[in-house]
Amino acid sequence: MKKFFKNIYLPDHWTTVIKVARDNVLFENVDLKKRGSTDMTGIKLDPLYPDGQSISCEKKKDLLDLLPFIPPVYHSFYTSIKDNAAVRNVIDVEDDIDND
Repeated sequence: MKKFFKNIYLPDHWTTVIKVARDNVLFENVDLKKRGSTDMTGIKLDPLYPDGQSISCEKKKDLLDLLPFIPPVYHSFYTSIKDNAAVRNVIDVEDDIDND
């Protein structure tokens, strides 16, 4: 059994014995062995936004103003972004929260 701290020991079988109080309480065992990984291949997630999300008209205008600095191969992506006047900029929402 290896002693690392005053009340923490690490036995050879990878269980840590911890005493958390100064009372005459028995040590507690904590198992530190690595468990098997969870298989994530069987999980199927539906798209959160199947039709995509809209951005504000101002944000789309700003993005389109930057098109001269973006390679032409990506222009179709930026021009096809959906915009909606009802969508607010996230920065505007954060400013509203700060003002409250």
